[in-house]
Amino acid sequence: MKILVTGGTGFVGKPLVRTLVAKGQSVTVFARQDDIDRPDGVGLIAGDICDKGLLRPAVKGIDCVFHLASCKDETDKRLWQTNVEGTKILTELCREQKVKRIIYLSHAGVLGEHFEPAHEHAAHKPQSKYDKSVAAAENIIRHCGVPYTIVRSPPILGTNKFWLDVIHAARKSSLDTGSNKFHVIHLDDAVKALFAMLTKTTANQIFHIGTKDIMTSRELIDALMKETKTKSQERSRWSKIIGNTEIEPHHAKLMKRNFALSTRKAKEILGFEPYYTTPAGIHEMVKEMNSDGLLAVSSEKKIVVKKARPEMKMKPAKTKRNFTYSYEDRKKK
Repeated sequence: MKILVTGGTGFVGKPLVRTLVAKGQSVTVFARQDDIDRPDGVGLIAGDICDKGLLRPAVKGIDCVFHLASCKDETDKRLWQTNVEGTKILTELCREQKVKRIIYLSHAGVLGEHFEPAHEHAAHKPQSKYDKSVAAAENIIRHCGVPYTIVRSPPILGTNKFWLDVIHAARKSSLDTGSNKFHVIHLDDAVKALFAMLTKTTANQIFHIGTKDIMTSRELIDALMKETKTKSQERSRWSKIIGNTEIEPHHAKLMKRNFALSTRKAKEILGFEPYYTTPAGIHEMVKEMNSDGLLAVSSEKKIVVKKARPEMKMKPAKTKRNFTYSYEDRKKK
């Protein structure tokens, strides 16, 4: 199968591309810039998702598109253009080129706040600029005339600027007083779920993914602090983090909301069950950050966060992570 991955050099796109290649798929990446870790045999078309002239040849002859390209920075004037207009252009080209499926990675924030796990049929109630743009993109995809699958994910645990900033900010002030539910999923499990959408009959459906357990924000931050060996007395109050420049405002507000998804449909139809619980996912994330040199262990055996700069680009791990072996094999290790 010929597959196009928009945003294929990003946080989720990179491991997804590796998985697709390992499974024998023919993959092309459409992204703004190249990736030094791009697997052999993977084509690249560099460009902006809103550039129809560059996007058309990328879509030509493609069977399925994984649409991951997005802008999450709410201070970026291109947010709406990228997330909404870019999606509109992509769907028009997919219809023109008779693409068989669009698989879109959406975000659970489109549903707003939920005190109980939200089902796929819940109404859109986006609160932030980013969430509103993703909700609009969902609507475009659902009515574009091309078979689609929408995957709504909670925040994804893995090595990225957001979680590095959370750790850094949590050690200075506190994220530990929230009783709101805060659902997450580990990057490996998100990739596993996306691949399942390709191999199963999921056309014209929406699926929620997430860990089996749902922690409160207090429990999640406590788990983070335990993994980074930060003592509770080093922290103050959660409320101080709101407006803190260490975390984007909409991320801070997101962590204060009740945020939970029902994943029953993915389990019943796809047989999808995440490998990681929230604590295990946090442990794996911190372990990887440390192995990548993003966290340094001090002489007091405390993990010190190397502050993430806005322009920071993550360095590839010294040892490439292997996404090709099965989860059954991983459990045996």
